[in-house]
Amino acid sequence: MGIRHARGGHAGQQNLRAAVPGRNSKGAAEQRKKGRTVAGRTGWIAFQKGARLRECFVGDESDNGARLSVDGVANLPEVFYLYFSAHFMWRRCCRVAWRSGDKVGVEFIP
Repeated sequence: MGIRHARGGHAGQQNLRAAVPGRNSKGAAEQRKKGRTVAGRTGWIAFQKGARLRECFVGDESDNGARLSVDGVANLPEVFYLYFSAHFMWRRCCRVAWRSGDKVGVEFIP
């Protein structure tokens, strides 16, 4: 018989409840560090500075990234510029994090 601790456990045993996957951690599908807010606006993609622009829909965004809906997601390069204003004054450099159907998740590169 093992030595009982004040909490009622046995010496040498681990707290198995804390080791259960997903119990105290974010789920596999939810790995963001910051929450996202619904954007619901048009954005424009350029593969490089001065390149022809391609329209997209910014579904949601955070300080670190965004979810976009784009025709031809498979043709997007891994890194591109995303413009948020119709005057093309505010842009972010983006890296593709995931692709699914016509959606793409991007992380903003500082």
